[in-house]
Amino acid sequence: MALSGYNKKIIFGWAFSVLLIAGLAWAIKSQSDFTIDTLKEWIRSWGFWSPVFFILIFQIRIVFFIPMSVMVTIAGVLWGLPGLIYVISAVFLCASFEFLIARYFFREKIERRLKGKVKKIRGTIEKHGFVSVVLVRVIPNIMFDMQNMILAVTKVRYGDYIVATLLGMLPACFILVFAGDSLSSYMLK
Repeated sequence: MALSGYNKKIIFGWAFSVLLIAGLAWAIKSQSDFTIDTLKEWIRSWGFWSPVFFILIFQIRIVFFIPMSVMVTIAGVLWGLPGLIYVISAVFLCASFEFLIARYFFREKIERRLKGKVKKIRGTIEKHGFVSVVLVRVIPNIMFDMQNMILAVTKVRYGDYIVATLLGMLPACFILVFAGDSLSSYMLK
């Protein structure tokens, strides 16, 4: 079975992320004076700017096909559970930007790309907008960024979309931040 261009990009993004993390872990382990705590201290020394840079990188990660889950786990490694605040901020901005850009600038292009599938989605979303968005976020089905764009071509109200997105993403974000925190606490020391 041949892979589509989209699937190749997904695989590339995951492979790039795994290699990046493995390379960083190797670099940390190979430097006797460089530990995960040293990395955390260095990033925290940026003060206000460290979470700002994280949030900005989160917004452009799609260009490099870096999965959201990797970024969320990194936040857990760097800041522990308080990193959840930065993650939720990043998710809010990313979901808002992608939704609004897709709705107001790329709606027709996305509808053409999805062909008749939008009609099926629209009926459910229009009838149960808020609940539908929460379920789309809670049940892992397709990439976060694709969800944002697909939901933009439905008639879901922005307010319902954003609140449902934050509620639906919170459990997964908490789990990944916790996993990152645990990883840095037990495995990388």
